[in-house]
Amino acid sequence: MLCMMLERGIRVDRILFADVGEMAEFEQQYDYLAKIEAYTGRNVEVVRSDRYTARSIFYGYPTRGQHMDEIRGFPPTIGAGCRYRSWLKVEPLELASGPGNDVYIGIAADEAHRSRAGEYTRGKQTYHFPLVEWGVTERDCLDYLNRIGLHNPLYAYFDRLGCFWCPKQPLKSLRQLYLHFPEKWAILRRMERDQGRPFKHRYPASALEERFEREMRASSSPTRDPCTHNCRPSA
Repeated sequence: MLCMMLERGIRVDRILFADVGEMAEFEQQYDYLAKIEAYTGRNVEVVRSDRYTARSIFYGYPTRGQHMDEIRGFPPTIGAGCRYRSWLKVEPLELASGPGNDVYIGIAADEAHRSRAGEYTRGKQTYHFPLVEWGVTERDCLDYLNRIGLHNPLYAYFDRLGCFWCPKQPLKSLRQLYLHFPEKWAILRRMERDQGRPFKHRYPASALEERFEREMRASSSPTRDPCTHNCRPSA
């Protein structure tokens, strides 16, 4: 969205990125921000919550309710939305952008329903969704970024990016995390042990591992692809 806006001569005063922190972010995302800055010649402002970090949320204790003696742990998988996202991304972005501005969000045309979320009607800014307006789909975006040399390598593995230990991510993403980012999976397993209850509702990470290993044994393809981000050797 940003590059298409700049190509069209649309005024862009600030570019904001909400950083959820080292405990939840992929390191490759920071490398990608540097590529964006180099390509556009513009500075990307990294904003963070002044109240929370991913660590303080996960290991913090609720102030009320029946689980006050337990750490918050992973966000609930039941129900829409995610308070952690609100605390770590939405609120710091709202605070940084300030009231009375035009804010542009990169939701693609084939997910236009996301642009109608309530958070975009309750804010103090005016929100715009140029990709929806232009009819640019996710596939169009990926093709465009490949063409200009700005494809995010993480999208070779994931359809969505966020906290790598999010229990709400689909099975496909968890499989990719286990196969290609074992150092991240090890962190997820440690967090699950610290939480003292299953990673997903009634579904521990160990059960996912068993499933993924069964799938690999049943497949004729290599167990793990070579990669360059400190993965363990292929089994």
